[in-house]
Amino acid sequence: MRFATSSAVCATILLAVPFVFGTRPVCAASLPSSKEEGAAQTDPHWGKVTVELPTSNALFPGGDGQPIANSQCLICHSAGMVLRQPTRTQAQWKETINKMRSAYGAPIDAGQIDTLATYLTRVVAIDAGGQSAAVRQKFQPENGKQDSVDGAAIFAGSCAVCHQAAGTGLPGVFPPLAGSSWVGGQDGTLVQILLHGVQGALTVNGTTYNSAMPAFGSQLSDAQIAAVLTYVRSQWGNKAAAVNPTLVSAQRAATAARSGPWNGDTDLARQR
Repeated sequence: MRFATSSAVCATILLAVPFVFGTRPVCAASLPSSKEEGAAQTDPHWGKVTVELPTSNALFPGGDGQPIANSQCLICHSAGMVLRQPTRTQAQWKETINKMRSAYGAPIDAGQIDTLATYLTRVVAIDAGGQSAAVRQKFQPENGKQDSVDGAAIFAGSCAVCHQAAGTGLPGVFPPLAGSSWVGGQDGTLVQILLHGVQGALTVNGTTYNSAMPAFGSQLSDAQIAAVLTYVRSQWGNKAAAVNPTLVSAQRAATAARSGPWNGDTDLARQR
């Protein structure tokens, strides 16, 4: 089963919170079966939802593990999202893959783990400039000009699986971007969220979410962050001002020493 198609695909899945970074929800049929499964049905944190996966034709770059990555990783991830991950050692990739298999039922055979971990270690290797060669080749504008950065494409590849193509999020799991006071609020705070990520309780439009958002500071350039935020701030009824790459650069420099995500409302409310 693959969702790397030329049109958006909807899948009904069974979700449990909290969300763990590095994984995405999988089809209910592939979730591990256990005696706890029946109890999960009465747990208020479980429920069926419809997820619209983003349009994507992008496949992984060549290599010994490419067929595994294309057939397994693209079930729930876009190639762009995976290739923009922070660098990991082979042992760390194995740990991530095993967590996806055991906790989320990812259909990756035990015999494929070493090959896939070795492959991902190579293609997701981050250089001194903060991006992998695979990302530069497949996802950067061909002419290298900042004004050609496509915020909609970045959103589709890195954000839409969680926040959904229409910016609605997933109720109780991932917050909406449409009509969000964070999206329409201080642009510097919004930049900080993308640069360093968020974990812990975060209140959006009166609802508290307790999931996690990865950091994109090492994966996206100032121009790319500005482009995707400008896109988000102009869609789904949002009417906030565009974000300038110069602002992103200044925000990046101001918090360059930070090594972890923001702690939800506790940290970000002070910046509003």
